[in-house]
Amino acid sequence: MNTLATLEETVITFEKRFRGGGNVRVTNVPAEIVHRQGKEDLTLFNWRTSSTLLHLLHLARNRVASGETEIVLDFQDDL
Repeated sequence: MNTLATLEETVITFEKRFRGGGNVRVTNVPAEIVHRQGKEDLTLFNWRTSSTLLHLLHLARNRVASGETEIVLDFQDDL
């Protein structure tokens, strides 16, 4: 069965809610969106982007533990 799909390179805002009420947004994350006919879109990251995103989420988790609840990080910033 053939399914029509298109690939879009874009930048997105990645959001994650942590237990305890903390929320993190990482802006300007490079991603590929696979649009599939009749199905939910897939968001894909290459291995470098995924690794950097995991590092940023670790930093955000530490900030949540310190009492911050709303954290916004930019993927393009040097940390």
